[in-house]
Amino acid sequence: MRAFAIRLHRGAGLVMAAVLLVAGLTGIPLAFSRQLGAWLNHTNARTVVPHGVALPPASLIAMAESRAPGYMATGICFCETQQPDESLMIRLQQRDLTRERSWADRVYVYVDPYTGREIDRNAFRNNRNQSNALVPWLVRLHDGMIFGVAGFRLYGAVALLWTIDCFISLLVALPSRPLTAVRESLHGFWARWRHAWRVKWTARAPRVTFDLHRALGLWLWPAFLLFAWSSVALNLNDQVYRPVMRFLAGATDASEATPLPGASMLPPTTPPPLGWSEALQRGRDEMRRTAAAQHFTVIHEYGLLLTGENVTYTVHSTLDIGRTPGTSLTLDAATGTLQGFSISGRESAAETITRWLRVLHFGAPLGLWYQVLVAAVALAVVVVSGSGLLLWVNRKRAHWL
Repeated sequence: MRAFAIRLHRGAGLVMAAVLLVAGLTGIPLAFSRQLGAWLNHTNARTVVPHGVALPPASLIAMAESRAPGYMATGICFCETQQPDESLMIRLQQRDLTRERSWADRVYVYVDPYTGREIDRNAFRNNRNQSNALVPWLVRLHDGMIFGVAGFRLYGAVALLWTIDCFISLLVALPSRPLTAVRESLHGFWARWRHAWRVKWTARAPRVTFDLHRALGLWLWPAFLLFAWSSVALNLNDQVYRPVMRFLAGATDASEATPLPGASMLPPTTPPPLGWSEALQRGRDEMRRTAAAQHFTVIHEYGLLLTGENVTYTVHSTLDIGRTPGTSLTLDAATGTLQGFSISGRESAAETITRWLRVLHFGAPLGLWYQVLVAAVALAVVVVSGSGLLLWVNRKRAHWL
């Protein structure tokens, strides 16, 4: 059994090595994506000096669409710190996109809320501003979308294999006689296992490589499992993650927890019949009533997103995790009737797990200290994958010699 597990671990590591190396190397700068984006594109975060009254969102959206023929607005994001000198972000999308292509072909336009003037834009494809393109390019390389939908799914498959291999590697790292260890004292078990958690730096290079590979894998095993499974949630959400979580712990998102009659999550092809201004006002009114009924406070509104036949109004509330806006309402895009809601802390266990996985994967909402930790884990992924690949090469070289 142990020999078979070792072969599985080696084979899985070899298959995963290239993707994990790329994901780890890109994950290091992406842990600081907000700071990196602000440094490269400082004009995106601020507007001109505030003057007059901000234009209605519908007017800003119409002006943004007029400057992008063939595109339609699918969302508007308000400033996160609610400062009067911050820009607004409008999400544009090609009108003829399929669901699979919609994510990579979005354009994010930053506008002056007082004049509607375009300040800058981020496009995941064909970005005209090279400094603007760096973070989106890193994101696409990190999650596989740089290779299209097939690459995105491939990265998801590797994440699933990584999740499974987390348990295989733990089995491999246990003492060679685990059944005997069960019958002995805890002290005796630890005496035979503690060397696996250490690196003998004075040994020869191959031994140091093996010790580093095994020790890092043990010390960071919970973090590796977290990032592996959260990657499955991001890349294979419908195909793997949601069915598994539904089986283990019930509904995995608000659309499943609260049925939405006639709801559609396909990319929108027409503007909301209700109109952006009316949809925003309906969202604010419904959120105000929900906050009073559920006893939470809205800190600031985050945005309005069009998804197929519905619009989602999202705010940052006192129930949310860190700085991540996670309280939202779903409205019918034609009538404005309430279709469902998602409220942090008032959801199923699976939904809570999913929300935490996403927050922990991206890092920034929890502050700089956690971003540093995420970057360290990404570096560890590179070291563990690289050392595993080096061990395999050395083993094959010894066999050939």
